[in-house]
Amino acid sequence: MRRLSLFYVALVAMVLTSGCATTRRKTEFTADQLRSLGEKALIAHDAAASLKFLTMAEKKLPNDAVIQYDLGLAYNERGFDTQAFEHVQKALKIKPDYPEALNTLGFMYATRGQFDLARQAFEKSMNDPFYQTPQIPAFNLGQIYQKRGDNQTALFYYRKAVKLNSHYAEAWYQIGKILEQTGSNDEARQAYQTAVQESPEMAEAFLQLGIMSFRAHKIREAAGFFSQVERVAPNSASATKAQGYLDRINSPRPAVLPHHYLPSRLKSQNMESPQETAPVATPAPKRTITPPAPTTKGENENAATKATTTTPAAPASSFRYVVKIGSFSDRQKAEEMKSKLGGKGYDAIVTHTRGGNFLVELKPVASFSKAATLKAQVAGQTSDSPTIIKIRAH
Repeated sequence: MRRLSLFYVALVAMVLTSGCATTRRKTEFTADQLRSLGEKALIAHDAAASLKFLTMAEKKLPNDAVIQYDLGLAYNERGFDTQAFEHVQKALKIKPDYPEALNTLGFMYATRGQFDLARQAFEKSMNDPFYQTPQIPAFNLGQIYQKRGDNQTALFYYRKAVKLNSHYAEAWYQIGKILEQTGSNDEARQAYQTAVQESPEMAEAFLQLGIMSFRAHKIREAAGFFSQVERVAPNSASATKAQGYLDRINSPRPAVLPHHYLPSRLKSQNMESPQETAPVATPAPKRTITPPAPTTKGENENAATKATTTTPAAPASSFRYVVKIGSFSDRQKAEEMKSKLGGKGYDAIVTHTRGGNFLVELKPVASFSKAATLKAQVAGQTSDSPTIIKIRAH
């Protein structure tokens, strides 16, 4: 983008200096050259320079549909909606079957809430046999019907968009959203996975995959997807939501009181309904402590002190803690990360998820404090943010 900007800035200088009174030979730019300069400026998001060149081109060719359409785009970039709308309409008066202008006109109608007119423009654009990107108006039709609450028709057009271009990640994502809403979870997951395969930076799709895995109690897989959200969009709303799920995954579960400690109001309720009450834990059996063997007086005093100050050892935990390093779509990159960590003394492994990704994580440890220490140590070895997940020991 910087090279492009420097290129058209140099051409701006040529235009400005070519008209000086002190120069005997005046350089004339053709309408096509001025249009090209305007388009390059527009690509560089310099709407002011773009409008300058395109206005000069319009004076030379006032009935050129492409110049009128480009003027509409430049005014739209600058925020002048009325002028943008007028120039796009003028382009279509000159060339009624201009598919790019029809798609843009449909978008402008949609932003004004004129959905019927927008639909007509999108359909005409999509059905043009010479339009190179008909998937765009097809997607826009899906957006219109989705906003109207007609998800089935929206789904039809989103599927048409990916049929026209199977790499259309945003359309795959919208397909996933509608399928998830209708309860077709397997198909929705597949659509989300296709979206992230086509666009590895799509945080929203990673977030939805994480939520679906979390609800299916696939905690390790969910944590991997949530970590991907933080990696690709660290300061976004999606990242904030993903971190909330990671906090729930990493935090220890609150202790549950035995049944005889529950208030009488809860005891009287139907305890078989998990939505009304918390699960009830069975009281732990009393632990029998074997008295120590007879010792000398001093030893007896020490033993007595220990007996009054030492808490009986708790049974071995049924959970383990895993430090998850990151998720990769390429197995080779995952293996490289594993080797890098292994070279620094960390015991890392690579696991393959059902979603097709490769997770790099440290082998499970018995305590959360040990996992927290490992997480802090390994944080400086990778650009990803390590997370801790809790799993049940086998």
